[in-house]
Amino acid sequence: MNPGTNDESNLETGELAAGDTEAVMLEPHPGLFYLQWPRWVLALTGLLVVAAVTQLGTFRFDASSDTLVVEGDPDLAQFEEIAATFGGEDFLFMTFAPHEGDPFTPEALATLGELTSALERVEGVSGVFSVLDAPLLKSPPVEITSLLDGFPTVTSPQTDLTLARAELKASPFFRELLVTRNGDATAIKIDVMRNTDLTLAEDRLQALKSEGAQAGQISEARAHLRQIKDAADLKMGTIYHF
Repeated sequence: MNPGTNDESNLETGELAAGDTEAVMLEPHPGLFYLQWPRWVLALTGLLVVAAVTQLGTFRFDASSDTLVVEGDPDLAQFEEIAATFGGEDFLFMTFAPHEGDPFTPEALATLGELTSALERVEGVSGVFSVLDAPLLKSPPVEITSLLDGFPTVTSPQTDLTLARAELKASPFFRELLVTRNGDATAIKIDVMRNTDLTLAEDRLQALKSEGAQAGQISEARAHLRQIKDAADLKMGTIYHF
């Protein structure tokens, strides 16, 4: 048998004989061709990252049902029908925690009172609810007949703040909603007035979809809705950056 023929056969099948000493150069995978220029790849990646960072201020994510839910979704239609029937205001939550100490000290509660009063004066805010407004029944315990004159709160003269903190932490209505589990922070519920123009624009867009309107009409309605949302976002920014 010709030994040369056997060697050639081994090389053709990509196998090396036990006595071979010459290295075989493997061709790079076509999908990894960019690894031949690692410095250029790193430089280009760096430029792309810098370009992306400079545009973070203009990035917008529309989390409305119009963009996140498929058109014609039956669950969305049911939700919108219920919302149209019962209405309701939008709201935000803001957390309050003093830099030092407990949020149920007289000093912290006074600061919270100033904050809620300032929030109530912000345009577009219809109401504010905090631990200052939460009714108390066990701090100390009160008789039912005394409730005819109103519920005691943390600002009532007879309220024991230590008991109030424990009561709100244990309350099924306020635990982890108005007061954190450990009682180190509280929440402020901010009710926001409904934007009539926004509601009308959303209803108009939904009506066009239901009627099977032309794509141009729907696109125009969406653009109008986007303009109203942008104006509303500017107003809400007053609260976000309060």
